[in-house]
Amino acid sequence: MIADEAVFVGPRRVRLRGADRELTARRVLLAVGSEPALPPVDGLERAAPLTTDTVWALDALPERLVVLGGGPGGCELGQAFARLGSRVTIVEHAPRLLPREDPEVGDLLARRFTAEGIDVRTSGLAPSGSPRTTHQPAHRRGATAPPRRRESLSAAAPTAMIPLLLLRAV
Repeated sequence: MIADEAVFVGPRRVRLRGADRELTARRVLLAVGSEPALPPVDGLERAAPLTTDTVWALDALPERLVVLGGGPGGCELGQAFARLGSRVTIVEHAPRLLPREDPEVGDLLARRFTAEGIDVRTSGLAPSGSPRTTHQPAHRRGATAPPRRRESLSAAAPTAMIPLLLLRAV
């Protein structure tokens, strides 16, 4: 594996910028990656959110975690933190988790996460800035969840103290 910037200069040939050399290979895999971006939520920057770049620096498991983004990365990390013991809420702007997959897949995963105690909120942020709950979380022991009031995601609200993990690629 080589980590560098490269440009294709011919069939199966790339020029590495950092090393200033050319390589020839039968196959070239481009792993372009992604970069976390803050969604437009009032006061979010002041809440010092975690990202996929910074979450690995945590030295303790957060008691609560809000994951903004219900794509593959958000679902994986949300479930991992939940299974390690954090109370996790996953907020997805689309009407379901894994919005690029078949609808049945996202719905099945939301039901599974709810059964595992993960609070799944789809249809993301309403115009007022309040998340809409579409999947009611079940408590870990199977008790019926109490009625839920709408909570603001404004950083001025008490939820601003909950670590946020942002998984929105640009």
